[in-house]
Amino acid sequence: MKNTIYIPLLMALFLALGKTDGQTLRSAAEPDYPPFSIVEPDGRANGFSVDLLKAAGEAMGLDVDFKTAPWARIKAELADGQLDVLPLVGRTPERERLFDFSIPYLTLHGALFVRADETEIMSLADLSGKRIAVMEADNAEEYVLRSKLSDRIVSTTTFEGAFEMLAAGEADAVIAQKLMGVALLKELGLTDIKVVGPPNQEFKQDFCFAVRKGNATLLATLNEGLAAVMADGTRRRLLHQWIGPEALDSARARRLVFCDDFDFPPYSFIDENGQPAGFNIELLQAIAQETGLDIAFRLDAWSEVRRQMEAGEIDITCMLYEQQRTGWVDYTLPHATMYWTVFGRNDSPPYRSIEDLKGVRVSVQSGDSLQDFAREQGLGMPLSPTQTLDEALRRLAEGRVDFALGYHQPGLHCINRNGWEHLRVAEPRLIRKDYCLVVQKNNPELLNLLNDGLMQLKANGEYRRIYNKWMGPLKSAIDWALIRRYLLTGAAVLLLLAGGTGLWIFSLRQQVRKKTAALGKSEERFEIAVDAANIGVWDRDLVGGRLIWDERMYAIYGIGEGDFGGAFAAWQACVHPDDLERASAEVAAAETGAKPFDTLFRIIRPDGEVRHVRACAKVIYGRDGTPLRMTGTNQDITEQIENEARYKMLFSSMQSGVAIYRPVENNRDFVFVDMNPAGLKYCRIRREQLLDRNVTEVFPGIESSGLLAGLRRVAETGNPEELPLTHYQDERIDQYVENQLFQLASGLVVAVFNDITERKKAELKLQESEEKLRHIIEHSTNLFYAHTPDGMLTYVSPQIEDILGYEIEEVLTRWTELATDHPANEQARFFTQEAIRTAEAQPIYELQLKHKAGHVVWVEVHEAPVVEDGETVALVGSLTDITARKEAEDALRARNRELERFNKASVGRELRMIELKKEVNALCLKAGMMQPYPLQSTGTADGGMPDATI
Repeated sequence: MKNTIYIPLLMALFLALGKTDGQTLRSAAEPDYPPFSIVEPDGRANGFSVDLLKAAGEAMGLDVDFKTAPWARIKAELADGQLDVLPLVGRTPERERLFDFSIPYLTLHGALFVRADETEIMSLADLSGKRIAVMEADNAEEYVLRSKLSDRIVSTTTFEGAFEMLAAGEADAVIAQKLMGVALLKELGLTDIKVVGPPNQEFKQDFCFAVRKGNATLLATLNEGLAAVMADGTRRRLLHQWIGPEALDSARARRLVFCDDFDFPPYSFIDENGQPAGFNIELLQAIAQETGLDIAFRLDAWSEVRRQMEAGEIDITCMLYEQQRTGWVDYTLPHATMYWTVFGRNDSPPYRSIEDLKGVRVSVQSGDSLQDFAREQGLGMPLSPTQTLDEALRRLAEGRVDFALGYHQPGLHCINRNGWEHLRVAEPRLIRKDYCLVVQKNNPELLNLLNDGLMQLKANGEYRRIYNKWMGPLKSAIDWALIRRYLLTGAAVLLLLAGGTGLWIFSLRQQVRKKTAALGKSEERFEIAVDAANIGVWDRDLVGGRLIWDERMYAIYGIGEGDFGGAFAAWQACVHPDDLERASAEVAAAETGAKPFDTLFRIIRPDGEVRHVRACAKVIYGRDGTPLRMTGTNQDITEQIENEARYKMLFSSMQSGVAIYRPVENNRDFVFVDMNPAGLKYCRIRREQLLDRNVTEVFPGIESSGLLAGLRRVAETGNPEELPLTHYQDERIDQYVENQLFQLASGLVVAVFNDITERKKAELKLQESEEKLRHIIEHSTNLFYAHTPDGMLTYVSPQIEDILGYEIEEVLTRWTELATDHPANEQARFFTQEAIRTAEAQPIYELQLKHKAGHVVWVEVHEAPVVEDGETVALVGSLTDITARKEAEDALRARNRELERFNKASVGRELRMIELKKEVNALCLKAGMMQPYPLQSTGTADGGMPDATI
């Protein structure tokens, strides 16, 4: 299936998901994040991001109502559903669990701010152990915590507070987005702070709109509105109004290098003066002039260009979009469409399908995605790689290979340039590919500039001029056979796009059954229909040859009535030469009745502008069957075609997965029509693995997940459904998904889905943690509590009954009413007030409480404050019953005192006995008698007296 995003499907998708005229979105802005989000003196929210959200909402018929509050508060309110959208949110892994993000509208890097006299901190490597001030819940705080730059992080309510702390010496550094920081310092008048080190490539901020997780409907609407204001220049105007060119300094800071294939006409080649030339060169030169980029151009062999891009030696090149390349390059919006083509000689073997290339000699350009494709398909026996496409075709022309694989227009250029008239196109449109500018991975500033410049060129007509110069008039990238098939389904969205064409054709088919004279009777109704649809009407006299146009036809073709000859040849002169032969043949076939006239072709206006036209007609016959006249309509559908790129971008850039199904087997199964890149990523599958295959074959676990039943209900009833949680599991995938299902008027069923596996796992872990905590609390011997700053208990765990003898309901009062008047409780009251005042935990303390039975209970208190926006809103803690310990301590002190008294009395008696024995020994010695009490000195007793034992 071709890689085409069909307008009917996309329009229905975004109409179903998005635009709601008159709805008011609830939003909020932080007060001090200039120039993105500020608060005017009258309290009104303002700034670049605020104005951008207003403009995107206005493009979709939405009003936005802003309040102002600190960032931490509005972030929490969005997560809780109190707000619908925030205009300024940097996308980070931490926030993706809570929010869904629009496509980025600006990417900037962070910077390191220090005091002007700072000499030790010159880079991020110097921050270890330093005090880093950041705004609470900001990207910067998340980055600092994630990177572990320091263990001393100071979180403030606003960046204004962070910079003031830095200026006052209360912090050593601030990490913040550079543009905002410089603007805020200027606003605060802080001149003693400087930026040090290079731009922080690790701390970048992709600024997006953010909605609550899972709000796919609003996200799609905002993405569409954002694409609209990017396309019409509003974003660029606001960027210059609020920020100026310095916002994209990193992309403009040096000369960029663009390198492309030196032999790939008309896209890139070396001209007769030896200079790079071609469509890609001139287009990028115009983008550079539009965006202020400085780009050097050079050309080389394609294999060398690809090597340089992979090695990071060049900044920009052009490549076909290939999913496998997105890991190392980023693609802009497509600026052209290419077709892989099979070339042969007049005497080459017969070619009916690609299978015929498996047993023959095939040449292909080396290093190109076509070579990868040929190898994967097993084409060429052998496959003959060459340095250039010209060389590949030369081998074919010389008979050295049987076929060559290449690109349609570059291949035709090579054939014409070399005069190889014996070469032919065997298969002109083997595979369609989008052709894009590519940049090195993770360079969103440059990517945004290139996309912005490309949109501006398309809006001001310069893109069309460059394309027509190098490629010939614009060709449609839409598979019109598929479009016509969807048009015939009568889908409501196509009636909107066609502007009533189907209604008019139905009326016309009824009228042509009547006589020619009766046509005048319906003229009034006819005029109403064509006016509403902006359709031109023509009538051709097949007998006399006269061709009559109404005024709308002249407007479509851009000519005046006096400039039109009124003959069939005059119309033919307006048709694009490439479409003239086919369109004329279809007119002739309709005249003979061979087939109805319902076709598409291009016209060239006198000013050179190419427009796309859809034409329908009916032939009116006489009684004898002779064709008399041919009456029909023309409708200018150029805008529909040009809008395809816009809708394709939205489809491709949506963060939500989008899958489109066609019911089969009487709504019992569904076949994949398409899936966007986000969906493919969620499903871990490649697009070619699911297109035109049954969903039950690709995802065997879909029935047990409940999604298949939801698809069947929507297909049968036409009513949209929301499946808030679906658990899908098979051998390959185990994930949780949210789905929104609805049906198009054509019968196709669309699923918009988000992978919430990480969020669900986090919820399950949280539940598990809560269950463990509950188990710990219920089986702990400690009592857990929470109370307000004024002391009112709001939670008490069941241990209250064991420790104080109360039921829980009896103690939901102020905790001071449970305390005794013991002097130690004054310290408890002091520590509690300090925790409230400082918003910091205090030391462990003891508290004496009253038991319900009347006795006292001693507890040890571990307490901490709960802080929001810098204020203590509650205190939580635990109580450990230490009554037994206190009683044991009291008893121990009493025993020690008694032992001390006894010891003193005993030591006195012992000392007197020793003295008496000494006296007896002395008397016996004088009397010449044996001493009855032998004494042994053991040192000195307390007080310096000699001690002795018997």
